[in-house]
Amino acid sequence: MKHLPFRSAAMAGLVLLKANVLSLSDISLRLEELLCA
Repeated sequence: MKHLPFRSAAMAGLVLLKANVLSLSDISLRLEELLCA
C-alpha cells in the first residue's frame, strides 16, 4: 500500500481549503467596507 497519492490529494485539498478561506475572508472584508461606507 502506498500513501503518496492520498498524501498529495490531502495536500491539494488543504491548499484549496486555505485558498477558499482566504477568498471568503477577503470577500467579507470588502462587504464590511461597502456596508460601512
